[in-house]
Amino acid sequence: MDQFATALEHRLRTYFELISSRFGCLRKLDVLSLQETLLAESNLVEVYQDGLDVSLGNELEQFADPVIAFKDEEAEDVSREHFV
Repeated sequence: MDQFATALEHRLRTYFELISSRFGCLRKLDVLSLQETLLAESNLVEVYQDGLDVSLGNELEQFADPVIAFKDEEAEDVSREHFV
């Protein structure tokens, strides 16, 4: 059981790191520069070529404006994902 728990924990940690490295930029739209946003977008589009369009960077740039504008209204009891 200990081996199973350890292996499962390792897999979950690895999966979380992968997902965070790919989608973590969405949590930081208010602090990333345009260049960083476009780089993160191009990485996502490269991984998910069939599901994402190359215009994602421009869309994220436009989406960042309301995130920044309403940042002060972010409630402490709401997750960052729900706020965004």
